Amino acid sequence: MCYDCCKHFFFGVYSCKWSNDDYYTYAFANQSRCGKFFLFAIFIAFIVTLSWTYCWAVLINDSDEINAYLYDVVSFLYHWYALILGITVVLFFYVVMLCFAGFLQILHLHNLHLFLCHKIVLLVCFVSFILGMIYVALLWPDLVSGVKVSFEMTGPFLQLCSLLVLISFAFYFTKVVWISEKNKKLAFISYVIVFTFVLSIPFWQYSPCIHMDAEANMSKPLLIGHKGAPSLAPENTILSYEHAVSCGVFALESDVRLSRDGVPFLMHDPDLLRTTNVEEIFPERKSQRAENFTWNELKQLNAGDWHLKLDPFFTNKYLSKADKAKISAQKIPSLEEFAKFAAQHNKSVIFDLGRPPSHHPYYSEYVNITVNTLLRSGIPQESVLWLISPYQHVVNKLAPDFRVVASEVVSSSYARNYSVELLNLIYGSTTEEAISLNYSVISYTMDESWTFSRAWCQGVWAVTTNRCSIFKELKAPLWSLSKTQYYAIWCTMDVISLVIVIVIFYFGYKRRRREGTYVMVPLFSNSEST
Repeated sequence: MCYDCCKHFFFGVYSCKWSNDDYYTYAFANQSRCGKFFLFAIFIAFIVTLSWTYCWAVLINDSDEINAYLYDVVSFLYHWYALILGITVVLFFYVVMLCFAGFLQILHLHNLHLFLCHKIVLLVCFVSFILGMIYVALLWPDLVSGVKVSFEMTGPFLQLCSLLVLISFAFYFTKVVWISEKNKKLAFISYVIVFTFVLSIPFWQYSPCIHMDAEANMSKPLLIGHKGAPSLAPENTILSYEHAVSCGVFALESDVRLSRDGVPFLMHDPDLLRTTNVEEIFPERKSQRAENFTWNELKQLNAGDWHLKLDPFFTNKYLSKADKAKISAQKIPSLEEFAKFAAQHNKSVIFDLGRPPSHHPYYSEYVNITVNTLLRSGIPQESVLWLISPYQHVVNKLAPDFRVVASEVVSSSYARNYSVELLNLIYGSTTEEAISLNYSVISYTMDESWTFSRAWCQGVWAVTTNRCSIFKELKAPLWSLSKTQYYAIWCTMDVISLVIVIVIFYFGYKRRRREGTYVMVPLFSNSEST
């Protein structure tokens, strides 16, 4: 009874016809070309939607970067990633529902026509997701790299899910592929090819967490607070760095710019609109570069209220009134204040140094001013992780004990001349090559457990993160297996799946031989339906 109600519901959703008189039985081989085309279109839309949903789901690690990028595009601060993910999930389940209704239609030999509204939505889904994937591939190559490396952590589990789906399809094929001799061979061969491919995944799947030795004891990567702890407090504020220190981070990361009167200060964006109330204090200058403001002007701005309004990491619900009052009182820190804070808590610092615009009064002196500010702050030179910048020879002369960090593998002579031992690489890059060359690798930016676990298995020295409080509690990678363990587990799963599918097809074939073939004519006609 429940199955009949479910079947009736899905048939009604598919065709927008809710009366049993609207359905009539047919031979699938005799269905109209239009009907077959839209069944095939639903399947293609499902593949595209599934791919986009997976990509967008794993890109949650880059949600902060995506929000910042879309803010630059539309000039409106919002949770863009969460909005797109929500729409994607709704459309995915919508397409899954149509797929299920289509399979039920074939299984029960009903001749239904896809409702016009569904055709329009499917077209919109297909075009939107294809264009979305092309847009990401062309404009965000770093995000594409992130999706690629995600398979290193999700691949074994995706294979298991694929096997379960294929086993379920085996039951479906035993009822369908035998109906038409013309389609039987093509459908069966296609199934075997896909099934063989899925079975072979363990033999070419790569993951640093698979290739670990059983007795390997990789050290947990050190934590670097990206802009402090922005999931708990406004980015690049002293309160944010206080939270990062409580997480036990090794170093504090920031972004440094130079004010018009030569004071280095902390600010990520080129302007002040997103993270301050510059629109209220200096409305006529709200779109100007941050470097066009003097330090006295910058000290007038509030750097915390925006965090309470936007709630960028959905963590404000955990804040007390006292916490909110502290956030609301935050100001833009100077580099000297930041360095003194780090020295007081025995933490290292690392930062991106933004070059001022060409008309800036200190355009050619910004490196010297920044280095001298650090030296004046009293922070030990060895606690400064200096990202290679122009005039590196000047930096080495003024502060020879700074730890120089490169953004790519450099030549041996360059590494020797500037004492380069550290590399700062995006998490989707080929880290293993750098580690094999004896570099200590800093990997950025990691906000999800799967990215952190991958870095842990790779032997990364340190990771930059917005969510240090999450990684502080991790005691081991999410999963790790030796080659022997991996092959034993997944080959066993392959053998079991193969046996189950063979049994399903064998007994399905025996049943069809016993029952005979279907008659390829409609049992009754319905002129309105045709």
